[in-house]
Amino acid sequence: DPKYARFADDYARWYLKNLVDEKGFFWWGWHRHYDVFQDKMLGHLGNPHEIHAIHCIAWDKLWAVDPAAVRKEIEAIWQWHVIDKQTGEINRHGDGQRSCDFAMSAGSCLHAFAFLYTQTREPVWLERAKLLARYYWDRRNPATGLFPDRPNAGAQRFDGSHFVTADTGLYCHALL
Repeated sequence: DPKYARFADDYARWYLKNLVDEKGFFWWGWHRHYDVFQDKMLGHLGNPHEIHAIHCIAWDKLWAVDPAAVRKEIEAIWQWHVIDKQTGEINRHGDGQRSCDFAMSAGSCLHAFAFLYTQTREPVWLERAKLLARYYWDRRNPATGLFPDRPNAGAQRFDGSHFVTADTGLYCHALL
């Protein structure tokens, strides 16, 4: 029934217009929620935009509804989640600070950049995707070839010195 598809598009269009923060980020992530009783965007721990394991974003569907909003979101991901524009170090929180450079979060960022490249053919987005991939590649263990889940955590922490098998599905998907 086409009315369901129309409703989904209308809902997405409304969301992309109304549930957006001052940086251009969509109001999503584990620190954010929408309170339907108060009709407010709320959250906790500072309400940062977060890309943790959001690896299944339907960028193509959102693009079909509002390409400008999607582009703004992806540009904000570059601006606020990629904290070192030379190395490709990311933070799962969109606050521009050095923190959690989880590989699964980088995979989601990389996927967004690659998607925008497919839509615009602007080489900068492909280069940005490759930059994030190289960040982990360059930090792999020379003996095993595996990269730590969170390189900036340091070797003294488990996630800074160990490959996490969940990354195979979450991160490698974006590489492909």
